[in-house]
Amino acid sequence: MHLYKNFPKVILNNIDNPIKIRLFDRKLISSGIIIPLKLKKHFIVLKKIFIKSICIIHITNIMEVKILLINVCYKKLIIYPKEKIAMIDFFEKINVNWKNSIHLKKSNRGKKCFGSTGI
Repeated sequence: MHLYKNFPKVILNNIDNPIKIRLFDRKLISSGIIIPLKLKKHFIVLKKIFIKSICIIHITNIMEVKILLINVCYKKLIIYPKEKIAMIDFFEKINVNWKNSIHLKKSNRGKKCFGSTGI
């Protein structure tokens, strides 16, 4: 279940000047987005990355979304102000209640096949 209607959200960097990141260097880039979460249990999913680097979501103690960029390319990575970095989405944690069972219900499956798809 989505927590907010305006998510997924595209993360734009919140920098004033271009940043250069050399091979295997890393930079923590501010997005300027503060998460107004009322729930303590949630999932944050990195849906898409717009630049060629490793991106890791970092949430500060004031609930600001930052992205840790690690350049793994041989070329210098240049991040320009307000450039798209990634797309994130928030989901509420759902509790699942499992029931123990000795026998499973019979279902139609193909010969030597798994699940309902018949694969």
